[in-house]
Amino acid sequence: RVFARPGTMTPKLQRAWLGDRYKKDRDDDRHHAMDALTVAFLDEPLYQRVARIYQRWEEMGQQQHYTPDIDPPWEGFAQDCLAAFNGEGKDGSWLVCRTERRRARGALHEETIRRRTVDTEGNAVYWQRKQIEALNKTDIANIPDPIVREVVSAWSDAPKPKEGEKPLPKLKNGDEIRKVRVPTKIATSNQINAEDMGGKSVGRQGGFVSNAEMVRVDVYHVTERKPDAAFERTVTPGYYLVPVYSYDVAKRGNQPPMRAMVGGKAESAWPTMVADDFVFSLFKDSYVAVDRSKGKQQERISGYYRGTNRFTASIAVSPHNQRDKSYLEEGIGVRKLLTFRKFHVDRFGKLHEVKREMWPGDAAK
Repeated sequence: RVFARPGTMTPKLQRAWLGDRYKKDRDDDRHHAMDALTVAFLDEPLYQRVARIYQRWEEMGQQQHYTPDIDPPWEGFAQDCLAAFNGEGKDGSWLVCRTERRRARGALHEETIRRRTVDTEGNAVYWQRKQIEALNKTDIANIPDPIVREVVSAWSDAPKPKEGEKPLPKLKNGDEIRKVRVPTKIATSNQINAEDMGGKSVGRQGGFVSNAEMVRVDVYHVTERKPDAAFERTVTPGYYLVPVYSYDVAKRGNQPPMRAMVGGKAESAWPTMVADDFVFSLFKDSYVAVDRSKGKQQERISGYYRGTNRFTASIAVSPHNQRDKSYLEEGIGVRKLLTFRKFHVDRFGKLHEVKREMWPGDAAK
């Protein structure tokens, strides 16, 4: 049978059994465990007894925040609970269990379709059509046509009318300028065609779209210098991260991407990994523990993986019991880590190290 308990009853019993030594912190998810432990001992006779005490106090006009004198479930209950909560017990602190999110859902790419050209130095430049009202000063300065740039700049600097909307800028022949093509920066892109867009025209050469969500990161460990599989260069030892987006999962089939991130470098300069060096994949809320050098000291960081920064080739980890961004440990560079481990968290909060996973290319066959 299932019995419902009023939420106001839980803090009353916690005050009676734990006193002032425990104060609920809602930023710390372990407070749910403390609430569950309290409710577990709140059987029907105890519930009726506490309810009668507060009913009698109310009839007497006494304050509702008084603490009833109720014996704890066993002698030393408060010490045992607080020791477990603070990690002072024989089994360590309570570990908040979170489910590793492996599902790759959501959009394959962003909606905006861009055109790509190559500048004089051989770098790719992506162009996006923007509404004239959405342009900022930088966009206007980067309009390639000098005549259009001058007209749009003058229109942008002109004051808005007191009534009505600002008329669109016009060229000398009377044509209105509604949209202009300006260069834009995107982290990573994929080429699409009319078939990808359900028959929608995207030009003869197709278009380029920015990837949507990064669904996982594949971790590789290179133990010795070796030649790059795709270029005439060497790959130095260390840990490497290969980003995998929803577009890669949908379009690549059993051939996952193999280019590993290098901070501050374009994707064309990233080294190519080999399947034998694959260790494991990180998904949202994978539990990890890393050891890194910090001066002459060794620092360990453990918690749940929250994301990857492809521009710095680093990861972000949050404590197991705190989810707010203010507690994030960001900018953890991985290449020179002393150790990089992943763990499976069972339903009882026990950690089991994941030594090595199957390479995604083999798993998809």
